[in-house]
Amino acid sequence: MKEIARLRIRLISIEDLYQSHYEPKNVNCCVSLHLLPGKVQKQRSTIIKNSKNPIFNEDFFFEGVFEEELNSRSIKVKVINKGANLRRDIVLGDCELMLSSILPP
Repeated sequence: MKEIARLRIRLISIEDLYQSHYEPKNVNCCVSLHLLPGKVQKQRSTIIKNSKNPIFNEDFFFEGVFEEELNSRSIKVKVINKGANLRRDIVLGDCELMLSSILPP
């Protein structure tokens, strides 16, 4: 029987989140992390307000990820501007990264 494996991803910060024509007081960002493929494992960071260079320093844990799967699994990262009042959430950017490309050897 295999031991339950746990993957930790640390989100440190984002630099130059938006261009200078954005009003900083209108940017309240968070990051969504979604482990692919497999059962839905999706997590979200705290919301950082009014920052072009938000610092998160958060750890996210995903269960059931075994070492032999690292070359075939990826993480989808989405940066979202959380809408306030009646405004909708806006995706500021997203990408999908292979786990093998972001983990130490």
